[in-house]
Amino acid sequence: MTTGARDAVKWNYLLKDGKRFYYNIQDTGYLEALRGLQNGIIPPLTDTKPSSFPNLREIMIELGQDAMERSLSEDWKLVKLVLSRISMDEIINTFYEKSLALGLLTDVQEPMQTFFESLMNYPDPAMKTLGQTGVDLIKRRDELSSSIQKRAAEVMPNTCRVLGWDLSCQLLAHFGSLERLAMCKSSSIQMAGAEKSLFISKTKRISGPKYGKIFKSPMIAGAKLHERGSKARKLSGILSLTFRADYAGRTMDQDEINKLMKKLEK
Repeated sequence: MTTGARDAVKWNYLLKDGKRFYYNIQDTGYLEALRGLQNGIIPPLTDTKPSSFPNLREIMIELGQDAMERSLSEDWKLVKLVLSRISMDEIINTFYEKSLALGLLTDVQEPMQTFFESLMNYPDPAMKTLGQTGVDLIKRRDELSSSIQKRAAEVMPNTCRVLGWDLSCQLLAHFGSLERLAMCKSSSIQMAGAEKSLFISKTKRISGPKYGKIFKSPMIAGAKLHERGSKARKLSGILSLTFRADYAGRTMDQDEINKLMKKLEK
């Protein structure tokens, strides 16, 4: 860099007592300083203008790698596993629907596992292949579900005790990260999965939905019709607290969980 280009660079500084205090982040490293700035931490200041210029390319590569490592958190991995299981469910259901007509030959159509096993016992090799494929898909899906259940108990121990691991994972996958769940309002958790219906009700000025995915919880689905709305609101309030505790890495005592759950009975 030439002297003219060096002088043309405008350095950021803070003005105090009529003096310019330039950022001096060479002692701690640029990457550490950028991490601090993301969290609102201003690097140490000095009244001496920096004499050297950083290699911006190297800094951006290091910053990108750092952001990637931080993004590959346990909740991020769990989200990807849950989305993969949802895709497997769709594949298995489609495969089952396309093969269901063959149930007329075996006199078995339900449940899905028994249907595919019946195809395996049929003398036709093609039907045996379809049956074996269906059984294998279900087996792999169940193995993935077991792994997801264990991970969910580690990532969201509080919420899983309240809502169950399956529905907790569905909410996590819907929002994309545990951080977003911890930062959102309880009303957003309550209406998660029903955003489209809510938008239509607002535009057409009609009665809107009172709950989204959390309706799958027995605490809501098993409640009386006129109580479901209020219970969904209370449950979403409880979940907002458990998600924040999970994000903070704090495992709530069972007494705390029981105290929160008593609110649903009122």
